[in-house]
Order: sequence, then C-alpha cells, then structure tokens
Amino acid sequence: MMPNNSEVTHPGSAEAAVIEDPEILDGLPVLRGTRMPVFMVADMRRSGMSIGAMLAEYPSLNAELIEFAEVYAATHRRVSPTAPTWRSQAPMGAAFVSRRRQTTPQ
Repeated sequence: MMPNNSEVTHPGSAEAAVIEDPEILDGLPVLRGTRMPVFMVADMRRSGMSIGAMLAEYPSLNAELIEFAEVYAATHRRVSPTAPTWRSQAPMGAAFVSRRRQTTPQ
C-alpha cells in the first residue's frame, strides 16, 4: 500500500534512488540502475501487487528500491513523458506534413 504523508520518512533517500535522464525513457523518473519508471512501480504496489511478486517479475528491483518508489511517488508530482525530440533535430527548413483530416463543425 502507498505510504501516506505521515509515513514518509526518508524522502531524501528516495530522491537519491531516482534519476531523470533525457536519454532514458525520455526523461521519466526511473529507479537508478534500472529502466523502471518510479510511478509505474508505485502504481503496481498501490494496485495490490506484493513485493515478492514484483521481485519475481522484475529482477532489476529490490525491496529497498520498491520502497523508495513508493516514497518518491507520495512526495512528488507525476510527470508525463516529454514530446518527441525528432522535430527539434530536423534539418533547417524541413516541413512537417500532417495527414489528419480537418473537419468542419456542423
């Protein structure tokens, strides 16, 4: 179960266990040494998945990292992945064409 704010005891340790690198999952917060998104791990615990089941399913995790994910999620706002960077890397003068149909309101 997710800790409530009165149970959050080591937010600094949780922050040290989390990294945000644009080269890893577009900068989503992940647990250090893994490619596991912090909020996904916390959501699995919140949904009732046991630590034992998580450890069996995801060998890169350990019980301490799972606890850090819960603490981090309880003390930080959820972020969305950033927009794709391919547009910013396009050659100068490149045009982007959308095939989305325009509809007129009736």
